[in-house]
Amino acid sequence: MGFMDKIKEAGQKVADTSKDLTAKAGKAASNTKANIELSSNISKNEKLIKETIAQIGMTLFTNEPDLVASKCPDLVATIKKAQDDIAADKAAQENLKKSAVCPNCGKEIADNTKFCIFCGASIDMDAAAAAVETPTEE
Repeated sequence: MGFMDKIKEAGQKVADTSKDLTAKAGKAASNTKANIELSSNISKNEKLIKETIAQIGMTLFTNEPDLVASKCPDLVATIKKAQDDIAADKAAQENLKKSAVCPNCGKEIADNTKFCIFCGASIDMDAAAAAVETPTEE
């Protein structure tokens, strides 16, 4: 076997190895794509299961409260506390929105203020609150 034949044979081995590596890379890419798709499907189905369980729970909680209370008293207590906290927070929000009107200058001031921050007038809160509830037409 001559020198040129050895070079030709070595070149063929390189070409064969290259084809083999290209095929393996293609298969790896295909597997990666399939793995990503499968992971996505798994996540979608896990989310569906969680949402469906939540719907079942809401249906039972709404339609069979006594059964739920007897089977899951701690969870019902947690829900009740959260509902009470929400009600208290909503009431607090409403109180934050309450304001009064200065009977002297007519500007809106915070509830329970003793002096108007705009004109300095002393505030009678009963009169100021009444001004908010029954505003005068100008």
